[in-house]
Amino acid sequence: MSSFYKTLEDQNKDVPNDVRQRRYCKYITNFASHFGKEKCMVVGSTTEGTRLRSNINEGDFDYLIISGVSIPVDALEHREDLPCFVHIRGDKFQHSFSHNLVDGKYLPSRILKEVDRDAFKIMRGLFHVLTIPRVTKGRQTLHAEFNRDAKPGMCTEHYAGFEVVGDDLTQSMKSRLTDLLSMLGETTQNDIFSSTIVQIFVGLIASSVGDPECSQPKRRKQDTESTDDTPNEKVCRVKFNYKSSKDFIAAFPIDGKLKCLDEWKRRILNSDKIFWPSSEAVDKICQSEVYVVAKPAIVDPCTGIDFCFGFNQAEMILASCLSSDQRLCVLLLKALQKGYLKKFSSILTTFHWKTAFYHKCEQIDSGLFDRHSTILNALEKVLSYMIDCLQRKYLKHYFIESNLIAHITETEVNEIQGKIKEIIADPDAALKVYFDMNKECESSKQEEEISMKEMEELKKCKFDTANRIPKVVSMMSDLQKEASDGSKLTQAIVDTLYMVIEEETDIPLKRSDTPVKPVDFIVEENSSGICDQLAVPFTVFPTPIQPPSYEQAIFSSGGNNSQEEQKY
Repeated sequence: MSSFYKTLEDQNKDVPNDVRQRRYCKYITNFASHFGKEKCMVVGSTTEGTRLRSNINEGDFDYLIISGVSIPVDALEHREDLPCFVHIRGDKFQHSFSHNLVDGKYLPSRILKEVDRDAFKIMRGLFHVLTIPRVTKGRQTLHAEFNRDAKPGMCTEHYAGFEVVGDDLTQSMKSRLTDLLSMLGETTQNDIFSSTIVQIFVGLIASSVGDPECSQPKRRKQDTESTDDTPNEKVCRVKFNYKSSKDFIAAFPIDGKLKCLDEWKRRILNSDKIFWPSSEAVDKICQSEVYVVAKPAIVDPCTGIDFCFGFNQAEMILASCLSSDQRLCVLLLKALQKGYLKKFSSILTTFHWKTAFYHKCEQIDSGLFDRHSTILNALEKVLSYMIDCLQRKYLKHYFIESNLIAHITETEVNEIQGKIKEIIADPDAALKVYFDMNKECESSKQEEEISMKEMEELKKCKFDTANRIPKVVSMMSDLQKEASDGSKLTQAIVDTLYMVIEEETDIPLKRSDTPVKPVDFIVEENSSGICDQLAVPFTVFPTPIQPPSYEQAIFSSGGNNSQEEQKY
């Protein structure tokens, strides 16, 4: 078992790209601070220190894109049956949203879902630039990125070693793909966007969409849930070496104190039977910022107006309070969720298991998590607690009295209970499934299904460059409109550039006290409407400076995979 522990902790180690992501979010937030209160930050398992990176799946980065518009706590209308879901009474506070209120009173959730300009005057342009689907060439293979709707935001999935294959392709389609890959194999990085390659790939996509011989294989459960309106949508099977993802989640910050956090604080501090978290952590959590994100309720959703609480900062504080052995127990739960319980991973997510773990952490003496003796006893207590929750069909949100599994069916309860009991009976064998699964997949390519809609998005992206330039220009134009005068935009650029140089290089810099002069962004378009030139007057430094670009870092997968390229 100790070898399992070591492997999990190796997969959990920070990589340089983790730090880079946080730095780049800091740069972006610094830039945005010149115009308002918009922010972005890395949240989730990467920041909490519980991320698992295997050679087949590097996990994901979660980016919280925070609006400069705050929602007063008095404008929140809780669902009585599921209080962690709320509707926002737009008629109860002053705002500048141009959208009509639903039923004359509720703020539409699509403001967040679409990263609307009314709420994200600065971040909106950057979001659209960073989420353009694209195909690029690695050292040996193709890389593809697709956008997929996630319930609280958008997920961009990155596939390395991307191939469209399988019996669902006709011979003509396979031939065209072979031609494409052959050409890319002889193509340098500089000419990857040549017109010939673009035409072939666009032709491949177009023929795939219209090809009557393309089969319709069975979809994964999570795919069918997100495409209920197109149950017969055609798909292609693809193979890949490994994948990673980036989740972009737009959020409104809450202005005011939530009653549920006061109640949680009293429960923790007034009990002499609670071992964890510390009183200091409790105070920090109660002072931390809370958000609402656009997410439909798990029962009887009102998709157009449903929002859900996000206690992201509180969860990061909780994670920072874990000992190394407690964190190892979390990793064991994640390994089980991704391995032995993989069939049910969309029903009981890592968030559900983390919640159950936190509830039991309160009651378990930290000594029971000792990896050298009793950690499996602590793991069993968490697993048994989840069985109890399933039997009652009630798993309480850690911070608010709200049921996280109200949507689960009796059949699902029975199946999952049975699997968890098998884990308790033989945890070694159950954990081995995760490690064996990774070893098996390392020796061969993985396979998934991609919808024709997602493939069509690649066609629209025109291989990255042609579509990215006008979006960047649009973003800069929005910034100019937002700035009351040119000096504000210039100051934002200069201040952020100084920050980048100070942190990314060893070059000593001294900031000038002389006010910077405004710059003009000159956009010249050709007859096709595509930008030919973006001229920005700028000071030339005496020493060449080439810190990594924002975009380069954001799009870097960042992991410990060595199959093809070092991504960290």
